[in-house]
Amino acid sequence: MEEHRKFQRFSVDLQAHFSISGSNDRSEECRIIELSKEGLRLLFKERIRFGQNLALSLELPTHKTPIHADIVLRWSKQLYDEIKFEYMAGAEFTQIAQEDQQAILHYAQSCS
Repeated sequence: MEEHRKFQRFSVDLQAHFSISGSNDRSEECRIIELSKEGLRLLFKERIRFGQNLALSLELPTHKTPIHADIVLRWSKQLYDEIKFEYMAGAEFTQIAQEDQQAILHYAQSCS
């Protein structure tokens, strides 16, 4: 069965940091492995529950300042073959500046 997506996905490998929205916890490392106009796929060291809102910060090699976005997790699953990261999740952007979204897409397209 062929999967139809609203927006094209791009494979990337970006380090990012996240914190749980509304908490004073320090930020934790994660990796972004896929980007699209509306969302991303990430790797986490620990389980983050479905529906959790996160504040995300990432640096693009092509962008001078860090990009900040709010995301919500749409799915999550445990990985059994990864050493550093134990969980993979899909997330949707809930708030991101339009110029940052364009910078992300431009970078992702240049990686493919």
